Amino acid sequence: MGISRNIDEPCSSSSSSSMMQNNVHLSEIILQPQQESINEIIRSFNLHHFLISYFENSIEAFRLCEFLLSRIREIMANYRTTKRVMKLMKRVTMGADHIPSHEFYAIYKELASFALLKNPLSVISPTRFQSKHDSHVLLLHKLSSHCRNIRRKRKVFRRLKKAMACFLVVVCTALAITLSVFTIHSIVGIVASPVLMGSSCILAQRLKKMRNEHKMDQNDKIGAEFDVAAKGVFVLINDFDTISRLVRILSDQMDHNKEIVEMCIGRGNKEMLKEVSREFKVKENRFMQQLEELEECLYLCILNINRSRRIVVEKVIGC
Repeated sequence: MGISRNIDEPCSSSSSSSMMQNNVHLSEIILQPQQESINEIIRSFNLHHFLISYFENSIEAFRLCEFLLSRIREIMANYRTTKRVMKLMKRVTMGADHIPSHEFYAIYKELASFALLKNPLSVISPTRFQSKHDSHVLLLHKLSSHCRNIRRKRKVFRRLKKAMACFLVVVCTALAITLSVFTIHSIVGIVASPVLMGSSCILAQRLKKMRNEHKMDQNDKIGAEFDVAAKGVFVLINDFDTISRLVRILSDQMDHNKEIVEMCIGRGNKEMLKEVSREFKVKENRFMQQLEELEECLYLCILNINRSRRIVVEKVIGC
């Protein structure tokens, strides 16, 4: 169970009770743009292998988010057993002097059921998140380095362009003056000098116009694509750092709950039952808040993945 949301809308906070009352509709979570469209773009535009790696990383991240949402649904299903246990243990914590044996039996039966539950998050090891983190950081480094190289080349090119323009103007002007000196008393000189001077002015104007034009060459286009992809990977790294932290906290708490329940079953006394009941009650709200936070982070991460993929595609196809 979890919060049902439209994946194209921002996540908003809600209470733990709303998580219990709604279902996660995983079928509504759609990767955008669809991978079939991305494959067609890769074939049509001959994408750089860094961008292909970006799309591969983004779809892997999407699938992991999708998988974690399904784990949250399983946790909420298990939570019903926890609620039954807490309800049965309520009389114990309220200090009832005598509890019928059949009630103790019912409590321990529910505790035994709880102890048999598997931790839904245990299937995701910390090394998997670390591997994802390392992969994303490496890709970010490659994209950022390539962007810096392109910007550096653009600066060098602009300086060379300006230097060449100045050089051509000086050469043309010097040539015109030289010819004018040698031909000033001839008819050819009278005709040629204005033409040469005019030509040098026209050349200077054209070169100036070229400097002011903002047409993006192929390197500039690739640089823009890489810049957008790098920003998307940077956001993905931050999102997954938060997600991995919450998964670790929640997984550890579930393992701890299972351990104390098994200990309670092993001892089989009222005082231990009270201690378990108190700990469940104290930590329940915090656990549900963190579970809700994880769910919201997952939806937000999917939103960011889809948004970044769309922007990169727009840059590639020139929208």
